[in-house]
Amino acid sequence: MKNLFNANKLKNLQILTISAYIFTIASLPLIQFSWGMVALTVFMYFLIFGFGVSLTFHRSIAHKGLTMNPIVEIVGKFFASMGGTGSPISWVLIHLAHHRYSDTDKDPHSAKDVLKYLVGNYPQVSARGMRKLAQSKFNKFIHRHYYLVILTYGFVWAMLGADYFCYGFVYPMVLTMVAGHLVNWYTHSEYTFNYRLHTTKDTSQNNVLIGLLTWGEGFHNTHHRHPRRANFSMRWWEIDITFAVIKLLERFNLVKTNN
Repeated sequence: MKNLFNANKLKNLQILTISAYIFTIASLPLIQFSWGMVALTVFMYFLIFGFGVSLTFHRSIAHKGLTMNPIVEIVGKFFASMGGTGSPISWVLIHLAHHRYSDTDKDPHSAKDVLKYLVGNYPQVSARGMRKLAQSKFNKFIHRHYYLVILTYGFVWAMLGADYFCYGFVYPMVLTMVAGHLVNWYTHSEYTFNYRLHTTKDTSQNNVLIGLLTWGEGFHNTHHRHPRRANFSMRWWEIDITFAVIKLLERFNLVKTNN
């Protein structure tokens, strides 16, 4: 368990985050525009954030809202990890700390500190629950070799050419980084078009547009009220794309909702 979760790894995450932002800004005027490549970015953004982070990291591993076929879970964990927001171990521990300390000084991604967390500057959190997560050899491997795995994954995209490297690797990673912080910031603040369906001890809100942009993660108030619920939507106007994918996978016995 030694060095599975320490300050150096968090510092490296900040370097990765800032580097991805700088590369994106620098590449946009130089890279060739193509609607086909934009479609690739959207698809990879869904694969990483929708299927990976939202479905696998968030609803399955962190909150046990569903049980996944082991192979499907490994695929989900891999792509979620390629979003540049941490390994299965670090992501889940930070997120559970957010639920434990929502909107307090101990919240690891509080809305009031969004600019700091936007550049990957996360505080250290309790390692409670790490041992159970590290029982998975896959989780442990990805966590120990996180940056090497990301670099290798990026190299594969680079072998396909500069366009594929940007549209298939860098841009979906940046969208994933921004999307997570958009949810944690906007839906924990009393801004325009936000609303609450449930009384909770935190400031969590729902937002339809953010729900669409983040594959269903924008219905944050409902999630904080029912964290083990695989479906984040409760009204007809709330579209939870991730849950629609869950229901599709459930028809093929690849996942099973637990509530």
